This record gives sequence, structure tokens and C-alpha cells, in this order.
Amino acid sequence: MNAKNRFILKPYLIYMISIPFVILIGVLYRDLVIDINIKDTMFMMSFDHFTFFIVALFAGISFCYWLLLRFNVKLSYWLNLIHVLLTIGGLMAMFYALSFTGHDFQDLLSKNKIFLLSIVIMIFGQLILLINGCIGMWKKYVRTAD
Repeated sequence: MNAKNRFILKPYLIYMISIPFVILIGVLYRDLVIDINIKDTMFMMSFDHFTFFIVALFAGISFCYWLLLRFNVKLSYWLNLIHVLLTIGGLMAMFYALSFTGHDFQDLLSKNKIFLLSIVIMIFGQLILLINGCIGMWKKYVRTAD
């Protein structure tokens, strides 16, 4: 089994390895404030809190994958790959959106659109994880019932 397949078949390794990098980015940009404008409401969040949320999310995802594999639930290779790409890609899109520093209206609008789109992408990725886990448990149930 090559390294690429090992990481996709054991995706908890990807999330456990990425946690220190997220913490490092959080330490480097701890003075940053995330501001999202939705209609007439402005949401502001410290980058420390955002980093803590992402680390907790990745730890939770890693634990879910580890539990599923620990109980011998066979997960789909392609759904694992799609979940990892959507989650990591959504996080990278969030960091890209946070790199906008302009103060004119178009820059803030672009930042908000990219940030919200990346949140939707990451939520969709978590639904893929849920579907993958349910399919795997169903296959295990059917296999043990026979």
C-alpha cells in the first residue's frame, strides 16, 4: 500500500497531521479579527477562536474516522477522498479569503462571498463523512446479518 492510499484509507492521519499546521497559522495571525458581513449584521471573531474551532473540528473528524476504522467499518475510498478534499479545500479557501486586506466595498464583498462559500463547502464535506459512515455501518450490518 503506497502512502497516498494509506492516507485516504486512514484519513484520520491527514487531520491529525494538519492540526499542528492550523495551530501554527493561528499563532502567527493571532491578532487578526475575522469580520463577516451578512445583510445588515456584522459578525466579528478573534482568529484565536477561529483556530480553536478548526482544531476542534479536525480533532472530532479524526476521532470519528478512527472510531469507524477501529470497529472495522469499511469506508468508501472515493467518499473519503471527496470528504478530505472538500474539508481541506474549504479551509484553504477560508485562509485565502482572510488574506484580503483591502478596505473598499468590492474587496469586502469578495472576502465575504469566498468565506461563506468555503463554510458551505466544509459543511457539505461533513455531510459526506456522515453519509460515508452510514453506508459503511449499513454494509457491516448487512454483512454480519448474513
